[in-house]
Amino acid sequence: MVTLDTISLERNNWRAKAYLGVLNATEFRFLTFEEIYLHDQELSYYRKLQYDKRRYNYLAGRYIAKKVLGQHLNTTALHEILITPGVFNQPIVTASTFDPPAVSISHTENVAACIVFPREHPMGLDAETIRSFKVEAIKSQLTAHEKNICLSQSDALTYIYLWTAKEALAKLLTTGLMAPMGIYQIETLDIHDEFAVSTFTNFEQYQAISFCRNDTVFSLVLPKNTQYFFT
Repeated sequence: MVTLDTISLERNNWRAKAYLGVLNATEFRFLTFEEIYLHDQELSYYRKLQYDKRRYNYLAGRYIAKKVLGQHLNTTALHEILITPGVFNQPIVTASTFDPPAVSISHTENVAACIVFPREHPMGLDAETIRSFKVEAIKSQLTAHEKNICLSQSDALTYIYLWTAKEALAKLLTTGLMAPMGIYQIETLDIHDEFAVSTFTNFEQYQAISFCRNDTVFSLVLPKNTQYFFT
């Protein structure tokens, strides 16, 4: 049900690991409520949610985050891990450890995903379903420079790589897409056989790694000079 990738991170003499977890949303629907590992405060928050989509996204996001955090923290006491919204609705982890990690969470109608990473090394994650991605709607949100990038590639998938990279950057910055869209402009997009790498005009210190799994595109933003290895 949950797939887990370990990502080795290296910068100069610094070494750490991040963990990418992906949950199949169809299989998630067969879990019992007790298996979702809500902390008491999370349960109280969940009961206040009024709309089915928000309730489902909350549960799926908390489930995948708890599963990956449990792996990272080497604990099965997942009810004791608390994830609360920050002032910009970014997820904040509280756990019985001196230095709890950070998380970034994303949902589509098919998957819930999260990246667990060291707090000193900012990262952001976004996911989009390929078949439901509305290319025409996104075009109106692109800068002239980004439209030229997409035209040079002549592939609808290019738009998804570009958009998810911008979304992931906005999560890393904890702004959401609430700043002028040009702030998040993609400067370069290099598409390889199994992944794509983006850079940003106004945030030269970051890069985005984008890749497809089944019918979903995932984009992960991390510091540009970090070397990374999926295992």
